Amino acid sequence: MADKEDSEKGFKITDRRRFAGGEVGGTEEPSPKGEPRSVESEPSEKKEEPSSSLPPMEVSFSSLILSLSTSALFQLGILEDPETKQSHRDLSMAEQTIDLIDLLGKKTQGNLTSDEKQLIESVLYDLRMKFIEETRRKS
Repeated sequence: MADKEDSEKGFKITDRRRFAGGEVGGTEEPSPKGEPRSVESEPSEKKEEPSSSLPPMEVSFSSLILSLSTSALFQLGILEDPETKQSHRDLSMAEQTIDLIDLLGKKTQGNLTSDEKQLIESVLYDLRMKFIEETRRKS
């Protein structure tokens, strides 16, 4: 009987996450009664972001493939870090990134446009050839 009475009363959900109404910089702190209340935080210094001459890339399947491809080029040591101006080779991570692109191609087979399919094929071919070159150079 107690279960039926409890289920008829329902329950209350209290959001205790630390943010204030979606505004950046505020926090939610519980009041002494356990109810959330908004507390304004002190304004923080904003860091200046480096200005980029390139507009942000559109989020799409193709941009994902190109992003992974760029990561693989960094991992192969072909591209240098724009901040440090140094290149770093991590062939095992490069191989994993190339395999990830291949996996995405296989898992999305039949759902890709002809342009997306061609992009994956050409990116994989280029990355695999560069991987072989870098592997030979290592020896």
